[in-house]
Amino acid sequence: PCLSECLFAITLHIISTSHGADEPNSILYNWFYSAISAGVSSGDSDVTQIVNNSITPELKSNVISIVFGLAKEGVKSKPKAKMLLMDFGKICKGETSTDALLAYSLG
Repeated sequence: PCLSECLFAITLHIISTSHGADEPNSILYNWFYSAISAGVSSGDSDVTQIVNNSITPELKSNVISIVFGLAKEGVKSKPKAKMLLMDFGKICKGETSTDALLAYSLG
């Protein structure tokens, strides 16, 4: 399975088994935040610069909130979560703007 499916499956499992407990969700939030804050391992300094300029703390929080919301909806939201994470990847690469996330925020 692709990375977006794995990320969503982990998120879905933790959220669905936490039964309203805050601690598992805060651990998951911190893990997710660290994962999307990690530096680029590419040797291409142009790519690293694009990623560093595109990913603000607000954007990271928005993506995490949306993924968590989709996970709370259950398995039926898996395709939407995959599209969200693909769009996030495009934002990181500078291929699209953060406006791409607007549709997910409204949904």
